[in-house]
Amino acid sequence: MALLAASFACGVWLAHVLTLPKFLPLAGGAICTALAVYALGRARLNLATSFLVLAFVCAGATLMLWEQESIGTDRVRHFYETGLIASGAPVELTGVLERAPEVAPDGLYFAVRAERVRFKGAEQPASGAVQLFAPVRDESAREQYARLELWRGARVRVTAALERAEQFRNPGGSSLTEFLDGRGLDATAVIKSPLLVERLDDERVLLPLVWLDEWREALRERMARTFTPETAGVLAASLLGNRYGLSRASAERFREGGTFHVLVISGLHITFIGGLAWWLARLVTRRRGWQFASAVLVTWAYALAVGAEVSVVRAGVMFTVVALAPVLSRRAQSLNALGGAALALLAWRPSDLFDPSFQLTFLSVWSIVALGWPLLGKLREAGEWRPLRETSRPPAVPRSFRALGEALYWDERAWQRELRQNVYHCRLFKSRAAHTLGRWRVQALVRYCSAMIIISACAQLCLLPLLVIYFHRFSFAALPLNIIVGMLMIAASLSALTALAVAPVSAGLAWPFVWLTEQASWLMAHSVDPLAQAGIASVRLPEYTNWPAAVYALYFAPLLLLAYALAHWSPLRRDNAKDESVLPLATVKFAALAWCVLLILIFTHPLSAGRADGRLRVDFLDVGQGDAALLTLPDGTTLL
Repeated sequence: MALLAASFACGVWLAHVLTLPKFLPLAGGAICTALAVYALGRARLNLATSFLVLAFVCAGATLMLWEQESIGTDRVRHFYETGLIASGAPVELTGVLERAPEVAPDGLYFAVRAERVRFKGAEQPASGAVQLFAPVRDESAREQYARLELWRGARVRVTAALERAEQFRNPGGSSLTEFLDGRGLDATAVIKSPLLVERLDDERVLLPLVWLDEWREALRERMARTFTPETAGVLAASLLGNRYGLSRASAERFREGGTFHVLVISGLHITFIGGLAWWLARLVTRRRGWQFASAVLVTWAYALAVGAEVSVVRAGVMFTVVALAPVLSRRAQSLNALGGAALALLAWRPSDLFDPSFQLTFLSVWSIVALGWPLLGKLREAGEWRPLRETSRPPAVPRSFRALGEALYWDERAWQRELRQNVYHCRLFKSRAAHTLGRWRVQALVRYCSAMIIISACAQLCLLPLLVIYFHRFSFAALPLNIIVGMLMIAASLSALTALAVAPVSAGLAWPFVWLTEQASWLMAHSVDPLAQAGIASVRLPEYTNWPAAVYALYFAPLLLLAYALAHWSPLRRDNAKDESVLPLATVKFAALAWCVLLILIFTHPLSAGRADGRLRVDFLDVGQGDAALLTLPDGTTLL
C-alpha cells in the first residue's frame, strides 16, 4: 500500500507541474491496468507490479486533473480569481453555518457554506466555504450575537468585505491564498457589526451533531470558569481543538520548544481516544466486531465534535484502517496502514498532497514507522541476545550499539531465572549499565525515555526540510521536551477531566485536581524557558530558493536508502553480506555520508547567500512599533 500511495502521489505531482490533457493519463491507466492483469495471469509478478505502479501514477494524475476542472464557475474563489469581484469589495453573502461558532477571547469565528452572493445589486448562486470573524468588544455585542441563535445549520445573510488576497505579507511566510486553500476556504472576512447579520431559516441537520456541538461548548465554558485563562486556553486547544484561547506568549513558547503539535488535535489524540474506547469495549464484550464498532464510533464522534479538520480526518482514517485489521484476523502493518490512509485521502482530495499539514503528518509518521521503530527493534535484538541454537554467536554490531541495546533491554534477573531452569551454565558479559539500571529498578523508565528521544530525533531529522521551508526554524529543545510535555499533557488532561467531573459534587474535592492541572499546564508552557534563555532552544534557518532548493529533495534520497538498509538488516544474522536484499556496506556508508553532507548544507546554508542581480529591490517591513525599509542595491549591498 505504501508503494501504491507513493505512485499515486507522483501522478498527482506530475499533473500539478505539467500541462496534461485529461485523456492521456486516463488512457495510460487503462492500458497499464490491462497489462498488469495480463502479466499477473502469466505469473510475471515483477512485471505486473511495475505496470500496477504505472497505473496508480496515471490514476493520481487523472484525479488531480478532475479536481482542477471541478472548480465550478459559481465558486467564491472563482469570482475573485477571474476578477468578477475585487478582493476587499463589500458583498452580501447568504449561506449556512457548517458548524457551531468557535469562541475566541475577542470574538467569534463562523464557517459558512456559501449559497448566494450579491455584488453591486446583482445576485447569483455561489458555492464554497467562507470563514467569518465577528469581533466582540463588549457584552452588548455578545448578547446581540447570542440572540441571533447562530448554531450549526443556521442560514444567515451577511454583509462584509471578503478577502482572497493580501497586498503585504511577512517575508518567507505563506500567502493568504495558500493559507485559505490549505484549509479548504475560498475567502475570509470580518463582520464589523451584529447589525450586518440577518438571521434567516434553518437547514435540517443531524440531531447528534447538534448534541456534540452543545457538549463541546458546555465543556469549554466549564474549563473557562474552573481554570485560569492560560490553562483553559491550553486545555481547549489540546482537548477540544479550539486554539483561539491560546495567548501569543504561550503559543510562541510551544513553537520555540518544538512541542506545538501537542496542542493540535492529530494522531496522538485520536490514538489515545480510540485506544481508550477500545480498551473499555474489551471489558464489556469479547467480540472484535463490537469492539471495532465502539472504538470507531467514539473516535469519529470526537473528530466531529472538535471540528473534523483535515488533520483530524487523516488521523481518524488511519486509526480506522489499523483497527480494522484484527477484525479481519490480520496483523496491522504500519506501512500498509500509512499507505492505505494516504491513498484514501489523496483519492478524496488530491490537492492535499501540497498541504503542509498533510506533508508534515505523513512524513512524521513515516519517520517513526520506517526509522524509529526498526532502530529500536534492532537495539532490542542486540541487547536481548543470549546463546540459542538459532543465534549461537553474539550480534555482529559495533560495541557502542550493543552496549546501548544491553543497557536498555537486557534483563539480568530474567536471565538468572532462565539459567536455574536449564541443564547448562554459562556467564554472559553484558554492559555494566544494564546491571546498574536493573539493580536500581529504573531500566524501564530509562528505556521509555530513550525510545521517545530516538523517535523524536528521527521525526525531527526527517522533517528538517519541511521545517525550514514552512517555519524557518529547527528546535533542538524538541528532543527532550517532547517527552516532558507529552507526559505533562496526559497528566493535565486526566486531572482536568477529573476536576470537571468532581466539581459539581464538591469544590473541595476538585481543588487538588485543579491545582495539579494548573501546575502541569504552567510546566508545559515554561519548560522551554531555561533552554531559551541559554539560547539553545531553537535556531532560525533560511530557505533555499531556485536551483539550490534541490537540496531538500536530495535530502530524502539517502534517507530512503538507510531506511531500506535498516529494514533488511539483522544484528543476529551472520550472513548479511550474502543476502541479496541487504545493501552492501559500502553503499550504506556512502548513503550515511551523503545524508550528513546534505544535513550540513541545510544547517550552515552556504548556498543561500544573496547574489547581485543588477536590480534595485525594496522590502517594506512592519516591525510592530514602526516601519522598516530594506534596500537591496543592484550590486548586492543592503541598507536597512
